[in-house]
Amino acid sequence: MNQSHVMMLVVVAMISSIGHSNAQDAAVSFDWIALQRTQCDGICPAYSVQIGSDGSVSYYGIINVPRRGRRDTRASADQVASLVATLRTTGFYSIPESWCPRNSAVPAIAGAAGVKISVRQGAYEKTIFNDGCGAAPEIDQRISALAKAIDGVADRALTESGQ
Repeated sequence: MNQSHVMMLVVVAMISSIGHSNAQDAAVSFDWIALQRTQCDGICPAYSVQIGSDGSVSYYGIINVPRRGRRDTRASADQVASLVATLRTTGFYSIPESWCPRNSAVPAIAGAAGVKISVRQGAYEKTIFNDGCGAAPEIDQRISALAKAIDGVADRALTESGQ
């Protein structure tokens, strides 16, 4: 076995030892990322936004939002790159999809708004839904940081396009 074959085996072994989520976090990109905020019993904003890797932004305001209805615009390449960086720093792919079990001792907050974030990367799609169970504050913080980044890109793109 020559040196290049040995090196190839080492690289394959290293890649194989990385978990699926860690490998994805290391090579983060997305076809689209979506955020949905659901209604609560009070005056929480309810809307959805989807941002494509090409910069396309599709927003739909439902209730308690300054922009109601559907709006389409574009985000800059720098804004999309900032979302990729936030996906990486929040470790989105390493967050378990069902981290807030319904049989937990910590119930969901009655009437709380939900936050749903979905990411599509090729054939892989991951969705996380936070319904205010409060069972994992560290995960709540990571989801909130990503939601804030998505909101920021969408709001800036909508404002810059005069919508």
